[in-house]
Amino acid sequence: MKKDADGRLALRPMLAAPDVAFVVLIDTTTGRVRNLMTEAGCVLGDKAPIFEVLGDKHTFDALDMDEQAVFLTDTINDTILLRSFGLVAAPIAGLNRLNQQGIDLLCQYYGVTQRLSERQHEEQFESQSQQDDHGLESAPDPNDPLYRSGLRRATPNVGSAGMPGMPPYILPSSGYVGKDEPPIRLTLVRWRLCLMSKTDPVSMQAAVDELKVMARYRHIDIGELSQWTPSERDFEAIRFALSRGESVWIKDALLDGIYSGVGKLDHLKTKPAMVTPPTDLAGAVEHLHETMLVTTDEKSRQRRKEALHNYHRVVARQVTGPMLRQAEAAVDPLDRALQLQFVQLNALFLEKAPTVREQMLQGLSPQREESLKGTDKSVSELLAISGQMVSLAKEMTKWKPRPTSMPSRTPTTKLNLSRRFADSDLVSQN
Repeated sequence: MKKDADGRLALRPMLAAPDVAFVVLIDTTTGRVRNLMTEAGCVLGDKAPIFEVLGDKHTFDALDMDEQAVFLTDTINDTILLRSFGLVAAPIAGLNRLNQQGIDLLCQYYGVTQRLSERQHEEQFESQSQQDDHGLESAPDPNDPLYRSGLRRATPNVGSAGMPGMPPYILPSSGYVGKDEPPIRLTLVRWRLCLMSKTDPVSMQAAVDELKVMARYRHIDIGELSQWTPSERDFEAIRFALSRGESVWIKDALLDGIYSGVGKLDHLKTKPAMVTPPTDLAGAVEHLHETMLVTTDEKSRQRRKEALHNYHRVVARQVTGPMLRQAEAAVDPLDRALQLQFVQLNALFLEKAPTVREQMLQGLSPQREESLKGTDKSVSELLAISGQMVSLAKEMTKWKPRPTSMPSRTPTTKLNLSRRFADSDLVSQN
């Protein structure tokens, strides 16, 4: 809760969205609620879930095993699913907008290193030479703006636990993470678990694009980061376990898939799990939904355009086409006209639905506070079309088509052969 402009308590934007899901993070040391982790990020503070989850009691217990890895998922539902099986998972939100503080935390906990540029190497060498000449060996000043910005470091991979506003996280085996501790394996989940789809989520590709930018301009090396793309055999094993409803089988199938399907990012030259767009309606809608959430640059807007085109193609093939063929098969012309009108209204509804959906998503976004002009008009138009479809559907249920064949005519009088024709040739002919 927080106070709005009028001083009244109101839900935070991340919790105000309808049907929002979140994970309660319990502090490792105090046992109290540390934060709420949502699909859009953490409610308190500005740390991404990838870092805030390290202070969670569930993480402490899960990492105290051989599998010391954190899995980044596309949705909060996938996060909850993996956590229910004892793994450490968090939404990927925040990884596509890293700052120097985020880079320092990646270096400290996840094995990422940040190399010094040629100029920084020279400055470090000169500073070290001056200290050797004067017999001084002093630590860098944490209040030095160059040190805080990452331009002045004692070593290329200095942790940030002592920096202002960056408390260390307590992890198993050694308490606070130290310089001698092996890094946690950070793994990007390159498929959708709850949907059982091998389509590479858009958010994962956006995170990889961000890491490419950081590698180019901030000299970071992410050779320790991994990705999880299940093979076809592992995918079918998970599907089989789900069909039987055995939780132990499902866990075994997931762990087997992780064992065989997790690999290095291969210096960011990754191949998506599936390059072709989804051909089913549910996958097309989900893919379009994801692209609507990320439209910050020209590349993401192009992906949204392609997803929208694929959505219309799938709708035409799986919804509008079969309905048109059914309407054309109607024998009665009035029945055919009613069905064709319903098909046209349905096609118009499906065409306008993505636009309204995108406006509503942008309106609920915590980064967007200004009101959206024209949203109410679009919603009212969509509701009007929906109302017409309901009215027409009711009329179609009442409509009784006329019989397809006319009743046969029966003669009113029975043919009576008179006696005078009894011996004629016409009797045998008739």
